Amino acid sequence: MKDEQKNQAIRAVKDRATQLSWEFFHNRKKPWATVPVDGHRENYRIDQRDFRLLVTKILYEQLGGPPPKELVRSCVEEFEMHALFKGQERELFVRTAEEQGHVYIDLVNNEWQAIQITPGLGWFIVDDPPVKFRRAPGMVSLPEPYHEGNCEDLKKVLGFLNIPPQNEILFLAWLTYSLCPNKPYPIFVLTGVQGSAKSTITMVARALIDPCVAKLIQPPRTERDLAIAASNSHLIAIDNLSKIPPTFSDLMCTISTGGAYRERKYYTNDGQEEIFEYRRPLIINGIGEFIERPDLLDRTILIHVQAINEKQRRDERTFWPEFEEARPSILSGLLETIMQGLGKVDSIELDSVPRMADFAKWGVAIEEDLGYPSGSFIAAYRANIEAAHTAAIEASPVAVLIYDYMVERNHRGFRGPALRLLQELTDFVEQREHVQAGNGSGNRSQKLVRKHPRWPKSANQLSGEIARVEPNLAKMGIAVDRGRSNGRRWIALEWSTDGTTVEEAAAQNG
Repeated sequence: MKDEQKNQAIRAVKDRATQLSWEFFHNRKKPWATVPVDGHRENYRIDQRDFRLLVTKILYEQLGGPPPKELVRSCVEEFEMHALFKGQERELFVRTAEEQGHVYIDLVNNEWQAIQITPGLGWFIVDDPPVKFRRAPGMVSLPEPYHEGNCEDLKKVLGFLNIPPQNEILFLAWLTYSLCPNKPYPIFVLTGVQGSAKSTITMVARALIDPCVAKLIQPPRTERDLAIAASNSHLIAIDNLSKIPPTFSDLMCTISTGGAYRERKYYTNDGQEEIFEYRRPLIINGIGEFIERPDLLDRTILIHVQAINEKQRRDERTFWPEFEEARPSILSGLLETIMQGLGKVDSIELDSVPRMADFAKWGVAIEEDLGYPSGSFIAAYRANIEAAHTAAIEASPVAVLIYDYMVERNHRGFRGPALRLLQELTDFVEQREHVQAGNGSGNRSQKLVRKHPRWPKSANQLSGEIARVEPNLAKMGIAVDRGRSNGRRWIALEWSTDGTTVEEAAAQNG
C-alpha cells in the first residue's frame, strides 16, 4: 500500500473513532480505550488482541477486504500514542471500585453493567458506570440480583455450607466485607479433614464474590504466579494448601493488607521491572495446620470444619442447581447488607481495637441487620483471635521455650547480645533433655525442638523469630526490647508491666 493510501486509511479510522466517541486514556504507562459496542461501552487495552480486532474490522469495512497487517499495526500505534501522550491517567479496577462515596461492582455481563451501592440508601444496576473496570481472562458474570431482597436473605447461604454455628457471623462479615473495594482484608482459612466440604465453602464464596472459570486454584508454584493471580482477580481462592513457604507467607500478608510485588521483566537485560499492585481478599483451605508464621496468623480468620456424615451429605447434581437457584436472592441479601454496613461503619466506636480493626468495625456494623444480638461479632472475633494466638505459639520453635526459660530464671529478665541468648536457650533445651532422659520422662517432641526447620542457627535468625512472635510473647506476659550500646546491639526480655502477673499470664496460656 502506498504511503498516501496508508495515511488516508489511518485518517479514516481516526475519524470513525471520533465519530463513535472513543475515549483514550492510560494507566501506569499502559494505553487504554473506552469504545462503544452494541449500545454500551467497553474498555480495551490498545496493545492487545481485542482492540486490534476492532481496528481490523473498521479497516475491513472501509477497504472491502482484509487490510494489510502493516496498516493495522500503524493504526493501533497511532491510537496507542494518543492514549499515552494525550489521554488522561485513569485508575482501572477489577470487580469492585469506589467513586465519590459510591461502591461499584462489575457484573461482568455482556452489557458491561455494574451495581452501584449508595451507603444507607440503596443499590441499583447502572449501564455506564463512572469508573473504569478491567476484565481479566476467565472472569465470569454475577447473576442479576433480586430487588425485593433484604439482609436476612444472605443467611440462606448458610444452608449450603458446613460452617460451625459459632463462626457463622465471622463468615458472613468476611463475605460482605470482601466486596467492599480497597480494604485491608483478613484471610479466611478453612481447615478440616477430608469430607468436611472445605472446597465447597471456598467455591460458594467465589461464586458470590468474584466468579471465575477456574473456581479454585491449586497452590501457586512461584511468587510470580501468586502475584499474577492477585492482579487478575478480586478474590484469591486456593484449594488444598498443605504448606506455605516463608516468601509466600510474606506475599500473602502483602496481598491481604495492600502492597506491590516487583521483579525484573522477562527477556530484558536493562533492569526494567514489572510491578504488580493489589489489595485482595483471600480464602484458603487445607487439611493440616499449614499456617505457621505469626504475622500471617495475625491476619487470618481461622475456622476448623468437621467432617460431614453420610446422612447430611448432598451430591453435586442436586447441590449446585439448588445453590444456583438461590444465588440471586443470596446476592441481593449480600448487597443489602453492604449498603447498610457502609452507612453505619464510620460511626462505629470500639472499646478496644484488635488487629484488622476495619474488619472488626464492619462486623459490628452489620451484625444486627443480619439478626444477631449486639456483641455477637466481637465475641466470635476475639475467640478467633485467641485461637490464632494459640496456633502461632504452637507453631513457633522458640515462643514457649522463651516463656519456660524466663520462669526457670525465677522470673528474672534477660539483657544482652542475641548470640548469648541463643546459646542460653540451646543450653536450656539440652539441660531439660538431659533431665528428662535421666528420669525416664523424655519427650520426643522436646528432643526434636532443635531439629525444627525454624530453629534459629544464628543470632540474626533468633532475633527475627522473636520479632515475629513478639505480639504473642506480649500476651504471655513477656515484653521485648532492643537497642544498641557501645556499638553493640542487645535484646532484652522482661516480664510485662501492664499489670498481668506471671501466674495470670501462665493461667491465660494454659
